[in-house]
Order: sequence, then C-alpha cells, then structure tokens
Amino acid sequence: MILNDPGRLISVHIMHTGFAAGWSGVMVLYELISVDRTDPVLNPIWRQGCYLIPFISRIGVSASVFSWSLGINLDPRLDWTYETINIAHLSFSGLLILAAFWHWAYSDLNVFVSLGTGKLVLDLNQILGIHLLLAAVVCFGFGFAHLTGFLGPGMWTSDRSSVVGCMRFVKPIYSIIGFAQFCYGVISSHHIVAGQFTICIALWQISNRPIPSLYTSLGLGNLEYVLSSSIPFAFFASFVVSALMWYASVSAALELFGPSLQINLLEPGRSYILYLLEIFVQAYLFIFSSSGM
Repeated sequence: MILNDPGRLISVHIMHTGFAAGWSGVMVLYELISVDRTDPVLNPIWRQGCYLIPFISRIGVSASVFSWSLGINLDPRLDWTYETINIAHLSFSGLLILAAFWHWAYSDLNVFVSLGTGKLVLDLNQILGIHLLLAAVVCFGFGFAHLTGFLGPGMWTSDRSSVVGCMRFVKPIYSIIGFAQFCYGVISSHHIVAGQFTICIALWQISNRPIPSLYTSLGLGNLEYVLSSSIPFAFFASFVVSALMWYASVSAALELFGPSLQINLLEPGRSYILYLLEIFVQAYLFIFSSSGM
C-alpha cells in the first residue's frame, strides 16, 4: 500500500525523521537532568554514561543557559546551548509529526500525476538526484559555514593532554599535511570538497538520463531498488565513523568519548590510512573465513 502511494510513502519517512528527532530531544533532556557537571576533568561525561551530549559537544555545543560549560568557553553564545538545541529538536519533531499526518490524509497530490497522460508518474532518476543535491548542500554547508566559524561555532578541539578542550574555528587544509595525525583542518576541507563534488554529480543526475542498459541494471525504475540504494552509503559512513572512534582521531575527543581501546597502538608518524586499510583487511578475512571458502 505504501509503495504504491507516494504521498503516504513521504508521510512514513517524515514520521520516521520526527521520531528520531524526538528521541534525540528526550535523551538529551534526560542526560542534562542526570549529568553531574561539577568536575568535567576528574568526572567527565563519558564516565557518567552520557551518549548524546558528547556528540552534541563535538560539533559546537558546549555551554548551558544555566552558566556551566564543558571545557573552556571562549565565546558563549545563547543560540548554541544544550537547552536551545533540545528545544529545537523537540519542536522540529512535533512539526514533522504534524506534517506526516497531513501527508497521510492528503496523499493524492497532483504533483505525482503526469499532466499529459493523467497517470501516476515518478521520475526516480531525478528524485535520486534531488536527494543527492540536498545531502551535498548540507555537507558543503557544514564544512564551509559550521566548522570554519563563518556561520557556526566551530568544533571541539582538545589540548595537548586531552584533558580540557574548547570550541575553535577550523581552517580547511588542502595539502598533504591533512594526512598527518590529529589534523583538524582535514575535517572541514573534506566536507567542502565532498560537498562540491557531490553537487556537480547531483546536477548531472537531475539534468541527464542514463542509457537503457544502465537504467535497467541499476533498477532505477524500481522504487524498492532506489530506496535501498542508501543502505551501502549509510553502512560505509557508519563503518568509517566507528573505525575512527575505535582507532582514535581528532573527531573523537578523549575528554568527550573517553580513551579508545586501541589508543596505545598509535605510533608517531603513522597515518590513519594504514589503520583503515587494516580494518578493511580484517573485515575481508572475517567474511572470507565465515563463508567457509
């Protein structure tokens, strides 16, 4: 029923996003109530079992409207606090749930009907390009505006001993220096370059049509194929993020997430690319041995 009704398919996706935003807001509210912020050095948040506050803090939110903060608060801003972010998520969740109800009740929109034939038509090739374009704009904006401080607070940076950190603007680095360990500039430059590259791909995807053989092999005429195409990209992104947290990186600060189990394996002058290659080899050997080949 849902796959044959684009309006209600949109409603289900909006409801799912609303539930995710609502869960985030409720969990942050619970952690803000239960966390002990009197001594963030000797009793850090990762020892108290906080899950979402470390993720919020590493992308620019480290202060509260009740005059406490994690690390050194160099530039307190009332628009980037735990409470305002919490209220924004809960409000956004309520609006998304109302929008999902509206799309479920008014699912037969004329936007999905062809003006020439009067039949239900979905151009999945352009829909895929539009999704790529929106994701690319968010990626580019996060690197260009949020991390660099152009319109955002920057990101969490640690001190030399990883005891007390603070928010800083991160200048992008477009050189071989970015492959060095503990380089903050590569994070912003990666998002900027990836966003620009994906914007070009998305515009090409929207304005061009694939050849029939490629269209058939990729299943662009099948809604289930198009919806499931996001699974490999989500798996790859989660794989990279979990690998960087396991083997330690500048994006997983010790004072926020705690020490990694493999932190002692880091050697001076060794690139993180070697660790990522090691993870790929271990995953391949695990799959190879599990298959019994």
